[in-house]
Amino acid sequence: MKELEQIHFSTRVSFRNWLEVNHNKSLGIWIIFYKKHVNIECIAYNEALEEALCFGWIDSLIKRIDNDQYARKFTPRTNKTKWSEINKKLVTSLIKEGRMTEEGLKKIDIYVKTGSVNWENNDLKNEKHKKELDVPDFIIKEFAKNEPALANFNNLAQTHKKHYVLWITSAKREETILSRLGKSIELLKENSKLGLK
Repeated sequence: MKELEQIHFSTRVSFRNWLEVNHNKSLGIWIIFYKKHVNIECIAYNEALEEALCFGWIDSLIKRIDNDQYARKFTPRTNKTKWSEINKKLVTSLIKEGRMTEEGLKKIDIYVKTGSVNWENNDLKNEKHKKELDVPDFIIKEFAKNEPALANFNNLAQTHKKHYVLWITSAKREETILSRLGKSIELLKENSKLGLK
């Protein structure tokens, strides 16, 4: 399989312009993000995510490049129903703001598209959703790189799973997220629960 291209976007406008041309013909890209100390103009992660959602794309894996930069994978969404709560709220706002494209609207639940049902109250597997923890895809994909870690995570009680998810997702900066993902994998390899941080 061809290696995905790595691209640096200085602004959200430049990424949106790229998506307008490539959203339906690219298999995905790695967006390069520079850390704050580098002082290179760079699209913010939340801006990249919003523009990606507008075109039916989604983010997933993170990889470290060096001490100054890292990359995050963005690809066309293939699963139309599995959405994190954060992305549901983002898309709802993007729809209200009129920023979603036709391609982006194709990738969302028909009930939300028509406005007939509030997404948060969608009755599709509603009872199951109440009981199951919503684990972001990027966490699962990182854990999946280490089979024992993923297996031990899946075997944890919901409460302990939630501790890991909240600890990782509460980080404000991407480098902190990466660090916490790495520490979580090391703990899970040893089948350890997350202590107070």
